[in-house]
Amino acid sequence: MRRVTALGGTLLLILLPWLARTSPASAQERGQPADAVTALRGPRPIGVLYTTGFRPPAEYRRWYEAMERCSERRGHYAALEWYVVPTPWPGTSGLTYGLWSPHRIIVSAAGWRDSALVSHEALHDILWVNGYRPPEGDSSHRAGHPVPPFNRCAPEYYEPSRTGQP
Repeated sequence: MRRVTALGGTLLLILLPWLARTSPASAQERGQPADAVTALRGPRPIGVLYTTGFRPPAEYRRWYEAMERCSERRGHYAALEWYVVPTPWPGTSGLTYGLWSPHRIIVSAAGWRDSALVSHEALHDILWVNGYRPPEGDSSHRAGHPVPPFNRCAPEYYEPSRTGQP
């Protein structure tokens, strides 16, 4: 992540590995050096998300505290930074309206008032503060959404497996 000051505000540039598929051949055609081409190879493509920081409305704290109660864990709300993007962005299975990274929550302008969306991202932060890390080498959707508490505390955005098992 990289911060850039622009027009009196802060933009957060975030590398999103699942956006903007780039092939090594097209990178070479654009004249990128061979080491850049090698860096673009791998199972996941690369993209960038441009965000703008904002002061969260008061209800965000209430939603965060509700996730703390549901998950029976304490987070660190004051440490969070909040960012907004103008529109949802392409994700692995359709449009994405929110994203969490350690102590940062990013929401689209279309979803910033959605309590289920903000609560879901807050739950990621609470789990992080309490030491949860997805199993090493597992970057699957399921690994980032442990059961419980996602099935209990954030069911609107929880995607159960076909077998019903976590």
